[in-house]
Amino acid sequence: MRGHFITPCEHCRTLFEHHDSRRRFCIACRGVPKIQDLPTRFWRRVQKTGYCWLWTAGTHHGGYGVFSVNRRSRDAHRVAYELTYGPIPAEMCVCHHCDNPRCVRPDHLFLGTKADNNIDKETKRRHDFGERHARARLTESQVLEIRRRFAAGIRQRQLSNEYGVAYTTIAAIVHGKNWRHLL
Repeated sequence: MRGHFITPCEHCRTLFEHHDSRRRFCIACRGVPKIQDLPTRFWRRVQKTGYCWLWTAGTHHGGYGVFSVNRRSRDAHRVAYELTYGPIPAEMCVCHHCDNPRCVRPDHLFLGTKADNNIDKETKRRHDFGERHARARLTESQVLEIRRRFAAGIRQRQLSNEYGVAYTTIAAIVHGKNWRHLL
């Protein structure tokens, strides 16, 4: 048999009657948001320092902040941009002037295409390249040796076999398409 309960509503604190011990809100408050508005909920997770405004809640790959909006995870810096400047156009990235992935300070953020973001990343040397790249199979000294030996007349196919990499990898190295930082 179901019991009869009188409980204060968690939202408006008025007493209401119900028959379900799990009920937390009165009928009037059932559809009302139970938490603070989005900007308040977002900005309370930010620590303002002298330069960057740091995201203090959860992060994901690369240290970028994560914030839940309508039960979906969003990048915190993108939410900060939208709260300050409005919607982000399709296909646009929100980039950082400060290069700090945890920073959500609006004046440190700017819009750019994926190409703009990659150029910015490459210019500032924030990406993994060379032997720091996760899929690198050669060291910088091996690449320099490959270039030296190719210039001395060793064929690409022979270099490919000796270093255990594809012919196309050797071709990209000797023609300056890969490992450009060593040119």
